[in-house]
Parts: sequence; structure tokens; C-alpha cells
Amino acid sequence: MKNIIKRDFSRYSVPDLIALTMRVIKNQTNNPDFVTLQNEMAPMQQAEDDLKDANSGSGGTQQTEVVANKRVALTTLLDVNATDVEAVCAGSRAKALGSGHEVSKETAVKKVMPVKVTNVEAKTSLTNGTIDVDWSQEVNRVIYRIEKAAVIAGVAGPFTTAGYTTKLKYSVTGLSAGVTYQFRVISINNLGESIPSDVATAMSL
Repeated sequence: MKNIIKRDFSRYSVPDLIALTMRVIKNQTNNPDFVTLQNEMAPMQQAEDDLKDANSGSGGTQQTEVVANKRVALTTLLDVNATDVEAVCAGSRAKALGSGHEVSKETAVKKVMPVKVTNVEAKTSLTNGTIDVDWSQEVNRVIYRIEKAAVIAGVAGPFTTAGYTTKLKYSVTGLSAGVTYQFRVISINNLGESIPSDVATAMSL
């Protein structure tokens, strides 16, 4: 053991050095610390292997260290800019859901899933083919989606999107005169969307 300790290990890579050390310890058959040391070294070996796999065939230990340093730098950069990154992603998420609205960074990021919108009311407008829908504020929302369904012969058809808004009311236009419609509102944020609200009903002129 003493002779081995005197050798120059500078030419060994980290995995080779670990393997050599393990062989030496394993040969000490009566060494009670073998299992403990093996368990401590296993994560080191795996970490080194993982980094090499990510950069296989590109330069060995030196290149592995470069990859590791880049990962640290990237993680730091993401941490520093986490708020801006999250806000941009949230805005894109809202647009991807079909709203078509630009969403500011200040309102885009929510930490809680949206919940069911309440107090939805539908009122016939004096404007032909228009029904006004309003509801109570849902604080977790980024935007609301309003859906409509025509009631024909007492049977409601499928709900379709009537529009999007960040406000607490929306005028649904282009409706057929004398037809009863059902309306519901869904709250949307960067985490997803709520279950639909209760239905409100009104007839268009």
C-alpha cells in the first residue's frame, strides 16, 4: 500500500483513478471500510460517466470539464433571468391557447392554476344579434375565453369559442335573431385552464 501511494497519479483520469483505488481497497479483504468507501465513490464515477456520455468522443477528461463548466454557467444564467424567461413563456402559452392577445410580463406569470369562473350572466343587447356576457373576476387568470352554444328545439349544441378578453365582460356578436344561446367562461393562465363556469342563457334579438 505504501509503495502505491508513492506513485505519480497525474497521468490518470478521474475514472481510472477511482477504479485503481477501488482495486487496491478491494484487495484488502479484511478492510471493513470497503463498502462505505465504495458507496461514496459510486456517485462520483456515475457523474463522470454521465458527462462523458453527453460529450462522447470529443476530448476525454479535459473536454468533460469544459462541458461541466458550461452547464454551471447556463444554470446560473437561467437562475438570474428566471423571471423574464418565465414571463415570456407564459405570454407564449396564453397566445398558443388561441387568445391572440399580447400579454404583459407583469400579468403573465401565475403560480396557481386558474379556478372556475363564477357569477356568469348573459343579457340580451338592444343591438341586433348581440348578447352581453359578464362575470366575477378570477384572480389567477391571464385571460378569459368565452364560449357559446345555440339551443335548437330545446337542445343545446356543442360549445364553440366566441372570443377572448382580459376584461370582466364581453359582447358576443353575429348571433341569429330569436335564437337562445348558452354561454360559459373559462379562465386561462400560463399553467393551463379552469373547468368551465356554470352556464348562462339569453336570447338574441
